Amino acid sequence: MSIRKVVGTFAALTLALAIAAPAAAQNNGVLFGAGVSFLNDEGETITGFALDVMKDVKTTDKLGIGVFGDFGWHRKSDDSFGGDFTTKIMTNMGGVRASFVNASKATPYAQLGIGVARFSASGDICDDFGGCESESELAMAPGFGVDVKLNDKWNFRAALDFIVAFFEDESDWVKRFTIGVSTRLGGM
Repeated sequence: MSIRKVVGTFAALTLALAIAAPAAAQNNGVLFGAGVSFLNDEGETITGFALDVMKDVKTTDKLGIGVFGDFGWHRKSDDSFGGDFTTKIMTNMGGVRASFVNASKATPYAQLGIGVARFSASGDICDDFGGCESESELAMAPGFGVDVKLNDKWNFRAALDFIVAFFEDESDWVKRFTIGVSTRLGGM
């Protein structure tokens, strides 16, 4: 079995666990987050969106541990090369999140995700240079963020991830900043 299949299976299972964690865990549903994200690589920013879902596995008075699944998609079109050129970067991650529970309105968290990053390029310019390549590789993303309570249902979210993709010829670190909202779905 290839590393891509193993990582893809791991990411899918983590997402499934996040959605359907055991009933032994607190029955407070899943935390769903969505936002606009900005992927920054060597000074160039590509816009997109990020979605995630997290299920608590263990919660104490001060710390919550959960599993999460995360999907990110970013696209940039550029015509400065004399033709149409589009870059797409997609990430699928799953992992563990630690939330620092407190009495205030803010809930900071730290997380580590492992999954797959896919880079692809297309456009007129690819034909001029003999085609563009796409590749998918193992990726890891440590990160942190904060959910700030807006009301009983909605939170404002800001998050920063440091994504590294282990491509054949090099490892490439990029930063992803996401702003958006989160809400608890299901549960009591």
